[in-house]
Amino acid sequence: MIELFDVSLTKISEDILCSKYHKGAILTEKKARDIDSVQLNMTRGQDFFIIADFSEGEINVEKDAERFFLKNGKMIPFTMGVAIISKGSRIKSLSRMISWNRAFYPIREVQTIEEAKSWFDKLRN
Repeated sequence: MIELFDVSLTKISEDILCSKYHKGAILTEKKARDIDSVQLNMTRGQDFFIIADFSEGEINVEKDAERFFLKNGKMIPFTMGVAIISKGSRIKSLSRMISWNRAFYPIREVQTIEEAKSWFDKLRN
Protein backbone atom coordinates (compact mmCIF):
# COMPACT_ATOMS: atom_id res chain seq x y z
CA MET A 1 0.00 0.00 0.00
CA ILE A 2 1.13 3.52 -0.81
CA GLU A 3 -0.23 6.59 0.97
CA LEU A 4 -0.24 9.68 -1.20
CA PHE A 5 -2.01 12.89 -0.17
CA ASP A 6 -5.49 11.83 0.96
CA VAL A 7 -5.55 8.50 -0.86
CA SER A 8 -4.36 4.95 -0.15
CA LEU A 9 -3.29 3.06 -3.29
CA THR A 10 -3.33 -0.72 -3.03
CA LYS A 11 -2.86 -3.51 -5.54
CA ILE A 12 -5.60 -5.90 -4.40
CA SER A 13 -5.11 -8.57 -7.07
CA GLU A 14 -3.09 -9.37 -10.19
CA ASP A 15 -4.97 -6.78 -12.24
CA ILE A 16 -6.92 -4.57 -9.81
CA LEU A 17 -5.78 -1.36 -8.10
CA CYS A 18 -7.87 0.24 -5.38
CA SER A 19 -7.60 3.96 -4.68
CA LYS A 20 -9.35 4.74 -1.38
CA TYR A 21 -9.93 8.46 -0.90
CA HIS A 22 -10.06 9.60 2.72
CA LYS A 23 -12.83 11.71 4.21
CA GLY A 24 -12.50 15.35 3.28
CA ALA A 25 -9.99 14.76 0.48
CA ILE A 26 -9.58 17.53 -2.07
CA LEU A 27 -8.37 16.21 -5.39
CA THR A 28 -6.61 18.83 -7.51
CA GLU A 29 -5.13 18.33 -10.97
CA LYS A 30 -1.61 18.21 -9.49
CA LYS A 31 -2.66 15.48 -7.05
CA ALA A 32 -4.41 13.63 -9.90
CA ARG A 33 -1.21 13.73 -11.96
CA ASP A 34 0.83 12.38 -9.04
CA ILE A 35 -1.73 9.63 -8.31
CA ASP A 36 -1.77 8.69 -12.00
CA SER A 37 2.05 8.41 -12.04
CA VAL A 38 2.08 6.19 -8.94
CA GLN A 39 -0.67 4.00 -10.42
CA LEU A 40 1.33 3.64 -13.64
CA ASN A 41 4.41 2.66 -11.63
CA MET A 42 2.41 0.16 -9.54
CA THR A 43 0.98 -1.50 -12.67
CA ARG A 44 4.29 -1.43 -14.57
CA GLY A 45 2.44 -0.52 -17.73
CA GLN A 46 0.19 -3.60 -17.64
CA ASP A 47 -3.57 -3.54 -18.18
CA PHE A 48 -5.49 -2.99 -14.95
CA PHE A 49 -8.91 -2.35 -13.48
CA ILE A 50 -9.23 0.50 -10.99
CA ILE A 51 -11.55 0.85 -8.02
CA ALA A 52 -12.00 4.48 -6.95
CA ASP A 53 -13.40 4.27 -3.42
CA PHE A 54 -15.05 7.53 -2.33
CA SER A 55 -17.17 5.86 0.37
CA GLU A 56 -15.70 7.82 3.30
CA GLY A 57 -17.50 10.89 1.96
CA GLU A 58 -16.92 14.60 1.64
CA ILE A 59 -14.54 14.12 -1.29
CA ASN A 60 -14.04 17.11 -3.56
CA VAL A 61 -12.85 16.21 -7.06
CA GLU A 62 -12.01 19.46 -8.82
CA LYS A 63 -13.03 19.69 -12.49
CA ASP A 64 -9.42 19.86 -13.71
CA ALA A 65 -8.56 16.69 -11.76
CA GLU A 66 -11.63 14.93 -13.11
CA ARG A 67 -10.78 15.96 -16.67
CA PHE A 68 -7.18 14.79 -16.25
CA PHE A 69 -8.21 11.32 -15.03
CA LEU A 70 -10.80 10.93 -17.78
CA LYS A 71 -9.02 12.47 -20.76
CA ASN A 72 -5.26 12.92 -20.18
CA GLY A 73 -4.02 10.40 -17.62
CA LYS A 74 -1.08 8.16 -18.48
CA MET A 75 -3.09 5.20 -17.12
CA ILE A 76 -5.84 5.60 -19.73
CA PRO A 77 -4.35 3.16 -22.29
CA PHE A 78 -3.86 0.55 -19.53
CA THR A 79 -7.24 0.94 -17.82
CA MET A 80 -9.70 -1.84 -18.58
CA GLY A 81 -12.47 -0.37 -16.43
CA VAL A 82 -13.13 1.85 -13.41
CA ALA A 83 -15.57 1.06 -10.62
CA ILE A 84 -16.53 3.97 -8.38
CA ILE A 85 -17.69 3.18 -4.87
CA SER A 86 -19.69 6.08 -3.53
CA LYS A 87 -22.01 4.50 -0.90
CA GLY A 88 -24.06 7.64 -0.84
CA SER A 89 -21.16 10.05 -0.52
CA ARG A 90 -22.13 13.16 -2.37
CA ILE A 91 -19.65 13.42 -5.17
CA LYS A 92 -21.03 16.23 -7.25
CA SER A 93 -19.22 15.18 -10.37
CA LEU A 94 -19.99 11.44 -10.24
CA SER A 95 -22.68 11.40 -12.91
CA ARG A 96 -20.61 13.70 -15.11
CA MET A 97 -17.57 11.44 -14.69
CA ILE A 98 -19.60 8.43 -15.76
CA SER A 99 -21.14 10.15 -18.80
CA TRP A 100 -17.89 11.76 -20.03
CA ASN A 101 -15.89 8.63 -20.20
CA ARG A 102 -17.61 6.22 -22.53
CA ALA A 103 -14.98 6.47 -25.29
CA PHE A 104 -11.90 5.37 -23.31
CA TYR A 105 -12.93 2.62 -20.87
CA PRO A 106 -16.06 1.40 -19.08
CA ILE A 107 -16.92 3.15 -15.83
CA ARG A 108 -19.61 2.19 -13.36
CA GLU A 109 -20.85 3.10 -9.92
CA VAL A 110 -20.87 0.17 -7.48
CA GLN A 111 -21.51 -0.19 -3.76
CA THR A 112 -18.73 -2.61 -2.69
CA ILE A 113 -15.35 -3.97 -3.71
CA GLU A 114 -16.99 -7.36 -4.24
CA GLU A 115 -19.49 -5.83 -6.67
CA ALA A 116 -16.61 -4.15 -8.50
CA LYS A 117 -14.73 -7.46 -8.77
CA SER A 118 -17.84 -9.20 -10.09
CA TRP A 119 -18.28 -6.51 -12.75
CA PHE A 120 -14.60 -6.75 -13.69
CA ASP A 121 -15.03 -10.53 -14.12
CA LYS A 122 -17.82 -9.86 -16.63
CA LEU A 123 -15.63 -7.38 -18.51
CA ARG A 124 -12.79 -9.91 -18.74
CA ASN A 125 -15.04 -12.42 -20.52
